[in-house]
Parts: sequence; C-alpha cells; structure tokens
Amino acid sequence: MATQPKVNPTLPNVARHFNGKSVTAVKVTLGAVTDPDDFGPDGVVQAVYETLAENATPIIISQIAVGTGIFDVYFEGDFLETDDYGSAGTLSFIEDLEDRIQALGTVNGIDVSGATAVALSTLIDDTTGTAGLVGDGGVDIS
Repeated sequence: MATQPKVNPTLPNVARHFNGKSVTAVKVTLGAVTDPDDFGPDGVVQAVYETLAENATPIIISQIAVGTGIFDVYFEGDFLETDDYGSAGTLSFIEDLEDRIQALGTVNGIDVSGATAVALSTLIDDTTGTAGLVGDGGVDIS
C-alpha cells in the first residue's frame, strides 16, 4: 500500500515563516476608499503603497476593505522596539509611518489626513531558535 509523504507537516500555533528575517505586521486605516479610481495609478492607494515602501520593505499587503480602507501590511524587519524615525529621530516606526501617510493630505479627492497605523505583531526570525509572535495578532477585514 502506498503511503502519503508529508513534505511540510502542519505545526499548529507555531510561528514560522520562510522570509529569513523578522516580520512586523501593521494595520492601516485610510477611510472611505470606494471608487475604482482610488485603486488606479494616480489613486490614493498607489500613493500610500509608495509611502509604505519608503523606509521598509513590505512583503505582504492584504486586500483593502472597500469602504473603510482597512488593510494589513507585513514589513521585513522588527520595528516595534525602536524610536529613531521621523525628522527628529524620536518617533517609532509606526508613528512615523502614520505621519507620512497623513502628510499625503488629499490624493485624487480622498483625504487621508486622518489615516491611522497600528502595530499588530512581530514575527521573530526563527533561525535563531527564538521564534514567536509578539503582539496581538492580525485583523479580520472581512
């Protein structure tokens, strides 16, 4: 009788990834994003994506919830413990990210000056044997 090989067995509730670095999850809320033009090359979403990539490498960006503009971004690196961002070097990564998005103001008729960025968690690099999830996990945007 043939057997089924298990190439990658399931490890429930174990933080693992194959990125090779720690990963920081952030929830971003833009507000009313409903028009298809908002997602175009000159739209607010593209402007925010470019802003997200200015100081860190986004490796995963979730689907944007139409109407609320909520989405998750996973950045390569552990940014939650440092306060050396911003023009004065006194902001956390999340505070600086939020300020940069808000500084976009109104893009293609959508005002993002009230946008928020909230740290969700950090998945620590497991190559050191210290794998683990720090924070309160992801967000359900459905």
